[in-house]
Amino acid sequence: MKTPYHMDTWFQKKTGAMILEMEHQHIDALLSRIPGDAMIQIGGPSDLSLSSACQHPLKYYYSFSGESSPNILTICGNLLQLPLQRECLDFILLAHTLAFCPTPRGLLEQLYYALRPGGLMLILGFNPLSQLGINKRLQHQDAFPYSGHYHVPW
Repeated sequence: MKTPYHMDTWFQKKTGAMILEMEHQHIDALLSRIPGDAMIQIGGPSDLSLSSACQHPLKYYYSFSGESSPNILTICGNLLQLPLQRECLDFILLAHTLAFCPTPRGLLEQLYYALRPGGLMLILGFNPLSQLGINKRLQHQDAFPYSGHYHVPW
């Protein structure tokens, strides 16, 4: 399994910061309206800045690359066996993670298992047909975000 080390570093660079800002523009209003007590962000910036508009009192970051931020409740592990209990979460933000999982369907099944009835999951990923996806094919880099397998959104 390819692991996106230095994801935090990439989101601080010009392209990463621009994509993060665009994601904020599209999801902040949505996140502020999602009810519940417990949420987890898997992938994306480890400082939970991507889910900052979320109003849940319990916020967790799941790190599969070893990155974490001070004062953030962080769970470290891999994407093949998530240490989540059944129906323990109201909201899951899966940020740029499916591209690095060898079994995306297995990951989604595990996350579905962890959602409470009526819970929501928001999946963010890079489109292989976008400019970033085309650059991925041309540059052949082994760093985030180019090292993942992008999925077509339809």
